[in-house]
Amino acid sequence: FYATGYATAQDRLWQMTMIKMAASGRLAEILGRDLVPLDRYLRAVGLARYARQSYQRMAPKEKRILQRFAEGGNACVRSHKLPIEFVLAGFDPEPWKPEDCMIAFAMANYQLAANLREELSFLKVASRIGPTKAALLYPIYPDEPLPIDLASKLSVIDPGRLDRRNSRQLSKTASGLLDIQQSLVSLIEPGRAGDPETVPASNNWALAGSRTKGGKSIVANDTHLGISLPSFWDIMHLKAPGYEAAGVMIPGVPIVGLGFNGHIAWGATMMMADSQDLFLEKLRTKDGRQEYLYKGRWLPVKTRTETIAIKGAAKPENFTIQFTKHGPLLNDA
Repeated sequence: FYATGYATAQDRLWQMTMIKMAASGRLAEILGRDLVPLDRYLRAVGLARYARQSYQRMAPKEKRILQRFAEGGNACVRSHKLPIEFVLAGFDPEPWKPEDCMIAFAMANYQLAANLREELSFLKVASRIGPTKAALLYPIYPDEPLPIDLASKLSVIDPGRLDRRNSRQLSKTASGLLDIQQSLVSLIEPGRAGDPETVPASNNWALAGSRTKGGKSIVANDTHLGISLPSFWDIMHLKAPGYEAAGVMIPGVPIVGLGFNGHIAWGATMMMADSQDLFLEKLRTKDGRQEYLYKGRWLPVKTRTETIAIKGAAKPENFTIQFTKHGPLLNDA
């Protein structure tokens, strides 16, 4: 895995670095103050924070793989001139750490999940025309009923019950978060074709050996990801005594995610699973502190202070993220 890290850094160092810095909410360190809003959002989402927690729970053998990958990548950086992107940005990458592999993996998962964009888009429309009418407009699969019952959970934002000022503010917040989502796609996947809100899809299929001319099984996989430059995937063939795998990897993650080893093949397809949920919280201020309503009880909002370093700025910017039991309050972003 040392050689894997070396080869990946040789081909994709800028991409690896941008993925890690984006997931960590540190893009302003490279690109300046214009990226502060995106950094605030990504700090609130907390991809890097949760990725580091996952790394700490990994087995020592698994950590060793990531450690060797990091050592190889750092060796490549020490022995080569930096790619032109770093020269133009005036930025020297910091050494790759084993936990950075988990951060890159978290960002890849976040990029492939569509729930948040869908729910923000629905919220934006529902705040204008009401959740029931919005449910009639949103596309569904032919074999599924209209999501009227689910939409009824948002009856509190029906224009007939919500005053015009709050309705507009809700729509504005949803629009702002959607704009941030799109700016993230533009930065992490430059050259990507198509609308970032396009519904993702993919396919895979298998044939048993009894159905093929050569008597061997066949697995075919097409992930249907958008065209981007550089590609979302990195083609790699890993071979060592007792280990072999060939296929595609996420840059920064030393595991062949889709591929074969000479005996078996594996792939992945978009399941359209509901992996992200957006909650509308009811807040109040009591005795100088913020509280939110949860199952009939008012609970204190938890807070976390973040510091964003900004290229060219005399001092960093501090801001506070608020949390409920459902996760971070995205209004802070």
